Amino acid sequence: MTVLNSYENNILGNLHMSMQDLYHLLIIMFYLVAGFSVMVYGYYKINIALNKRNKKNLYIVRRLPFLNIDTDIREMIKSVSNRNYRILSTYDLIEKNGEFDVRNLAKYNSIVLQSFIKTISKGDHDIYLLNRNQYKWEYEAYVLIAKMCNYEPIILEFVSDNMNNHINDLKNNSIEYKNALNQIKKYEIDNKLYTKRLSV
Repeated sequence: MTVLNSYENNILGNLHMSMQDLYHLLIIMFYLVAGFSVMVYGYYKINIALNKRNKKNLYIVRRLPFLNIDTDIREMIKSVSNRNYRILSTYDLIEKNGEFDVRNLAKYNSIVLQSFIKTISKGDHDIYLLNRNQYKWEYEAYVLIAKMCNYEPIILEFVSDNMNNHINDLKNNSIEYKNALNQIKKYEIDNKLYTKRLSV
């Protein structure tokens, strides 16, 4: 009986030690996992902060094409921008090459898109896109490329305080007046991108 009791006590003792070792092991594992989780979370937050700090912006400038406020827009961009920026615009190409010809529009858009890709690949500048941008499909490709290159796409929607005056000025030309009303009617609101509305 004594030998049997001693054998049982040894088994119970070993079992007790095993449970105690398991408990200690679980505690060590918990602290290791907790420590690793804190490190991963810290890296994640730091990475987000760095990306946010370094992230450049693509500003998609939107306004109705019949509003001749490009000069005002450029002056406002110059006054509010506090870091390097680049303006890309099909209107600059139209002005450079003389009178507008719709047959050249596709070529101008292609040139601006190529310049955009070169600029955004360097990642050195905020970019202001001053194309027509009346319809969402006109700038969707730029938005996709911007997101791929860690740029934040933001819409700058410029509106005139004297919209009625602009419309009334066109009444002498029935074709331009009709086109202006048509542009207002077809102008697409974009609810997917963050929009800043500015008056000029």
